[in-house]
Amino acid sequence: KAMARVCQGAEKHPTSQKSSHRLGQTFDRCDESIALASMYTANHFPGIKAIICLTESGFTPLIMSRIRSSVPIYAYSPHRETQARVAMFRGVETIPFDPAALPAEKVSQAAVDELLKRGVVTKGDW
Repeated sequence: KAMARVCQGAEKHPTSQKSSHRLGQTFDRCDESIALASMYTANHFPGIKAIICLTESGFTPLIMSRIRSSVPIYAYSPHRETQARVAMFRGVETIPFDPAALPAEKVSQAAVDELLKRGVVTKGDW
C-alpha cells in the first residue's frame, strides 16, 4: 500500500503530466507529426478528457505514449496482436474496433459513442 501511494503521488506531480519530448526537432513521418501534435494539444487545451487513436499496427499510440500526459489514450484496433502489444504502452487502453465494418462517415461518431458508453466522456466533453 505504501508503494502504491508513492506511485500515485509521483503520477500527480506536474512533471509526470506534461512533456517537452522532441520539441525543437523535425519529424520524419506524417503520422508521427499528427500523433505528437495531438498529444501537445491534449496537454495544453483545458478540458480534453480522452484521445482516440485508430491504429492498425500500433505505431501511432506508441509515439503518443512517449509523451507524458494526464489525458488517457484509447487505441482502437481490429487486430488482437496490435491490441495486446499496445496494452503495454504507458497511458494507453485498447478497444477492439473495426472501422472497416462501418460506413466511413460513421466511424468517428462510433468511436466517440464507445467512450460515451464506457462512461469515459459525457456529451459536450472535448
